[in-house]
Amino acid sequence: MRFMALLFLVALAGALVCAQDASVTRAEPGAGITAPVESASPQETAAGDGFAPGEQLKPLKDLAERRLLKARRTLEEARKGAREGIEGGKKLFEGGTELLRKLRDKFIPIKP
Repeated sequence: MRFMALLFLVALAGALVCAQDASVTRAEPGAGITAPVESASPQETAAGDGFAPGEQLKPLKDLAERRLLKARRTLEEARKGAREGIEGGKKLFEGGTELLRKLRDKFIPIKP
């Protein structure tokens, strides 16, 4: 349970980092420093690029939704793997106990 919660938090953090990367521009190669995008005033934004204020957030929203979908799929795969691992562990335990019973019966005979 803790592992799945940790996996979900890591996936969520990854989605947030990717969303942050989308709002950061790359500096020239060799500069080594990234600079945040300059934000324009709402009047400049509405007049300059032709997008409504809600439309600018759509790519980030789509990216976040894709990352969350991927995180959900990853969690489902982790749950499936955990179930298979538990079943395998049960089979191994049962096989080991059966082997011990056979060895005990063979080497430690029951005295009448």
